[in-house]
Amino acid sequence: MARIPSRGSDQFMVRFPDGMRDRIRDEADKNGRSMNAEIIARLEASFEQNPAIDGALVATLASTLNHLLEYTNHLQNGREAVHLSPEVQKSLNRLANLRLPSTPDEE
Repeated sequence: MARIPSRGSDQFMVRFPDGMRDRIRDEADKNGRSMNAEIIARLEASFEQNPAIDGALVATLASTLNHLLEYTNHLQNGREAVHLSPEVQKSLNRLANLRLPSTPDEE
């Protein structure tokens, strides 16, 4: 059975940025938990994330965006007109040059 934190558990005072307390309360209400339980659940979830999966997801996204960038460059160099805002072009270039941290498999 899961241990339920009690008043005797370790306590740590946290200062939230403006608006965060309300956001936590709203999410806790949506999830049917206390604010404390919501914070604990979110912290636990952050420890359980698999960096290799996250890295693979980012690598896939970066590859897809790189292909998009190559395609838009191809279209721009041809006769077909493609108009990307400077912000979109800058974002695509930044993502195409993304360098990922190595995963344990690559070491």
